[in-house]
Amino acid sequence: MPGYEFMNKIYHLMDGSLDQMNEQFAGKVLGEEGFTKEDVMKLFFDDYKPGKKIPKKKTTNGPKKKVKKQLNQLIKESFPSEIEKIQLKNALGKEGAVGYKKQGWMSAVKEYKESLSDKQLEKLQKGLDDFNASQE
Repeated sequence: MPGYEFMNKIYHLMDGSLDQMNEQFAGKVLGEEGFTKEDVMKLFFDDYKPGKKIPKKKTTNGPKKKVKKQLNQLIKESFPSEIEKIQLKNALGKEGAVGYKKQGWMSAVKEYKESLSDKQLEKLQKGLDDFNASQE
């Protein structure tokens, strides 16, 4: 005897199928015009025939590709070209790329601080002081 879950699923499948047949063929006699095996098969399987391949649903990557393209464009615009990197590395001295990255982070932090109101900045500083005090 099959398991409980399998039997439960079959029961609900048959229950739904019989309800659907009852609605579609109400008042008709089985085997007569309008309630034949072909009519029932068409109700449940439309025009599907065994061996007929069901077309796969095409997936589009439209929004993903668009976002990826915009992100790549932003990256190209945001970071300097190789020549600018070499010039910057020479200007920064022995720190090189590390100094460049530090400079980038520092400017980002500065911009963030400038965007905050005085109240927000005080709250942030208080939280930082509390954290530093707890680490000591």
